[in-house]
Amino acid sequence: MAGHGLVQSECKPKSSGLSRTTARNMELLVATPITQGVKMSKKRSLDAGARRAAGIGALGVSVAFIGQMALADGARASEEPNWCRTEYLSASVQLRGAAVGTQYADLYLRNTSDNDCELNWNVGLKLLDAEGNPLPTRVVRPSGKPKLVPVEYLSSARLRISWTTVPKAGEPDPCQPAPATLDVDPPTNETEPMDIRTPWDFGPVCNNGQIRILSIS
Repeated sequence: MAGHGLVQSECKPKSSGLSRTTARNMELLVATPITQGVKMSKKRSLDAGARRAAGIGALGVSVAFIGQMALADGARASEEPNWCRTEYLSASVQLRGAAVGTQYADLYLRNTSDNDCELNWNVGLKLLDAEGNPLPTRVVRPSGKPKLVPVEYLSSARLRISWTTVPKAGEPDPCQPAPATLDVDPPTNETEPMDIRTPWDFGPVCNNGQIRILSIS
């Protein structure tokens, strides 16, 4: 039948009955929790990383602080003088002259050890009578930071000292009994330093036993 052509049908999927807009909204609803879950997971990872970084940073600061404290302790230790030990020191006094009632002398502290050491003018002095009893003694030292001097093996530190032999107002004449010994107490970090004594043959020390340390070299 030439008058009737074949009509080809077009295959179309069945409609679900939902509009395109509705279908798109449903897709978004399904996809959104997954996307949010991924974002939350990334956020947790970032938070954990930040916490780890903060912890590492704090640890680094602590290590640096401990290192600085150790360096400071080391620096303080290196600043501590290498004091001479009293058991290896000997003392002697040599008179150098007099002027207007003032006597001048050199007090020598000799290093008899096998090692070099150090001293400064913070030396304690005490006059003793023939029985070893203390006599009035006052030591006047230079002002300012004590000068530190090295004392090599079998060498001596020399302290220039002075005192007056003229009684001050209110003192008897003679001003005090004649000392027999000078007790010397050098600066040291020893807990029980030994006594260093040397004969004193220079008569009484007036002005309440004042001995002035002028210098050290």
